[in-house]
Amino acid sequence: MRPLGEVADHVARLAGLGYRKLYFVDNSFNIPEPYALDLCGLLRLPGPTSDGAASSPRRGSGRS
Repeated sequence: MRPLGEVADHVARLAGLGYRKLYFVDNSFNIPEPYALDLCGLLRLPGPTSDGAASSPRRGSGRS
């Protein structure tokens, strides 16, 4: 597993390139659970968008 800070930095770089949505496709994303919860905590965003997903100018991927 990559260090949490490294993952968060990578996501922030993607956001800086204009990506606004991020999808994790991994059958074992929540294993180990503490790592997944900590990662989600780092990537937690301040508020919902119109589609119910959280958004922030500093996090996410998938160009809007």
